[in-house]
Amino acid sequence: MEQETTIDEVMVFLKENMVTKDDLKTMATKDDLKTMATKEDLKTIATKEGLKDLNEKMESGFATVHQELGSIQNSLDDLTEKTKENADAFSEDILTLDRRATLLEKHVGLPLQPLSVEAA
Repeated sequence: MEQETTIDEVMVFLKENMVTKDDLKTMATKDDLKTMATKEDLKTIATKEGLKDLNEKMESGFATVHQELGSIQNSLDDLTEKTKENADAFSEDILTLDRRATLLEKHVGLPLQPLSVEAA
């Protein structure tokens, strides 16, 4: 026994199962699909192995940079220490010269004047 389908039943079925204009608004258009990656495009994207190799190269490169930075830091520390030593030595030389100038002024009989340092 065949059951007859009414137009209302067909309409309900179509509304429930077929795509509507509103549904189509959210779907990709032909132009949208043109901008998407193709199989050929995907072949050039990094693979897991490629990413692993890249990661190893980057780690090696960063290790080298890290070593170089450590060497630079050591050089800066040495320069800082030498600069401080030189500054201390110059201060001692200046004090010694000031004492000698004072002794000479006394010996020659010049009026003693305090050492003045003008800001540059």
